[in-house]
Amino acid sequence: MATWPSPLTLETLIIQLEKSRKSTTAELTASSNAARAPINSALESIATTVAKHTSTISEMGTALSTHSDNITSLGQDVVELRSKLTLITEEKGALQAAVEDLVSRSKRQNLRVIGLPEDIEACAVVLPPMMPYGYVNEPSAFSTFKEVVLHRDSLFFLIVVILIRFVIVCLLLIVTMTSVAEDFNC
Repeated sequence: MATWPSPLTLETLIIQLEKSRKSTTAELTASSNAARAPINSALESIATTVAKHTSTISEMGTALSTHSDNITSLGQDVVELRSKLTLITEEKGALQAAVEDLVSRSKRQNLRVIGLPEDIEACAVVLPPMMPYGYVNEPSAFSTFKEVVLHRDSLFFLIVVILIRFVIVCLLLIVTMTSVAEDFNC
């Protein structure tokens, strides 16, 4: 004989529906969890990447702020250095002008010794034998004169050269005046 299912009552129906709901819910939950697993994994990866990027962006913002401050400071330093360079350039020009003026003035006060080469260390000057003691005397071609070797650095040498020039100029002046006087007498 065939068994008939038990009569359908409200309670039986609720129990059957509850079993069906639980099994369907379990299946749907398992299926949903299986479908969400790759999505959850991707979301975790994205969350990690976003956290890293947030940290990097924060560091970059700090570095950018620091660099911006440094650039501002360097800009101010450049302005200061340019103004100092302008002042130094003006001061250099003034100093060059002062040096040129001093050189010109010192050249006006220099003694000119004409006819003496600059590349020799000593120069022989013919002087009378009554030279001060202490100079090197060497016999000369003249019996009454001796050659005295004087160094170009000595003050005595300069005085002797000036005196010799003075004597030569006086002699030339006398010769010139004599020839002029003879020309007027004619």
